[in-house]
Amino acid sequence: MDNTSVDNMVVYPNPATVQLNVEYRAEKNTLVTLSLINTMGNHVLQNKYTFRKG
Repeated sequence: MDNTSVDNMVVYPNPATVQLNVEYRAEKNTLVTLSLINTMGNHVLQNKYTFRKG
């Protein structure tokens, strides 16, 4: 998934305070890097996840 492909992703709530939920439906088995960036432009979190199709 590139930086502009978000049709199959849902992120909520917005704004988030303590917990953020990310739902992603993979079209195939894939490795996804999730980066969270705060309003100051600082990387808060970066993790890699393996998603299975579906």
